[in-house]
Amino acid sequence: MPLGLWVIVLMLRPGQSDGRRFYAVPDRDRIGIDPGSRDGYLPGDIGRMNTVFKLYLQAWIMFALASGVSFIWAVQSLRYWRPRLELIWQIVCFVLVTSAALFPVLATADKIDDRMAVDAPQTLDGMAYMAYASYYDMGLNMDLEEDYVAIQWLQDNVEGSPVIVEGQAYEYRWGNRYTIYTGLPGVVGLELASAAAAGYPAEQYCAGARGCG
Repeated sequence: MPLGLWVIVLMLRPGQSDGRRFYAVPDRDRIGIDPGSRDGYLPGDIGRMNTVFKLYLQAWIMFALASGVSFIWAVQSLRYWRPRLELIWQIVCFVLVTSAALFPVLATADKIDDRMAVDAPQTLDGMAYMAYASYYDMGLNMDLEEDYVAIQWLQDNVEGSPVIVEGQAYEYRWGNRYTIYTGLPGVVGLELASAAAAGYPAEQYCAGARGCG
């Protein structure tokens, strides 16, 4: 709230150009959206999942637009600062920009090394790893090559868009794999995600989904 009031004060400050007032609008809107999406949500949502996903994206885009322009204005105004304050600001800015620039380099290398099967070939085929990998879940070590062969058979032999009925799995586990890799429609998806998309209370949807299983 104090930051939002400060943005409004800057917008109403005498002598401001229309351009500066215009670029303060995204900051004002972002500051208004932020507490609203944190403190409130629509009935039927799973916690604040959809509210955060839908509104935070817009909030950070508006914040980025205003921040880019504000950064240029700050650099242009450095000549009016005291030399010591200017040096401190430049050092802090350099550290922040350098840290942000390191992320894509380090994160990309780490992501490349994060592999389910070290022996899997480096390829654009998103299923190739399954021929070399296994997945351990709930006390069972599953050989994914069996799924790999079955999914390929479905891709090669099934015509049209028949609905697939798969067993219910917990969130973010090795479930709905035939629906995912073939693109064919399924009856039961991820419990919480499907409930949120359908607008049902999570308990009601999950109970129905388990009944289908």
